[in-house]
Amino acid sequence: MNDSKCLNVLNGFGVILPWTEWENKAARIQALGIPFLSEPAVLLSGTSEEQAKFYLQDTSHNVIEVKAYRNLAHTLGVDGNWVARART
Repeated sequence: MNDSKCLNVLNGFGVILPWTEWENKAARIQALGIPFLSEPAVLLSGTSEEQAKFYLQDTSHNVIEVKAYRNLAHTLGVDGNWVARART
């Protein structure tokens, strides 16, 4: 799917991964030949808000957004301990 097209995200969800895990998942999905709705892309490269994303679709046609932030705390305006707190 072309990135310029609007994705219907009303039926879907998203996940934020650590940067290297996002890179590993994107490479694995490509290696397995699983089609992307939107190919892996890095946005705002070289800035403090650098982020990466790709979109998939499950068998029920739900959109799955997989995203990573180079500097999560800065981009989302949160401290770096939110992940540890969320896991407890």
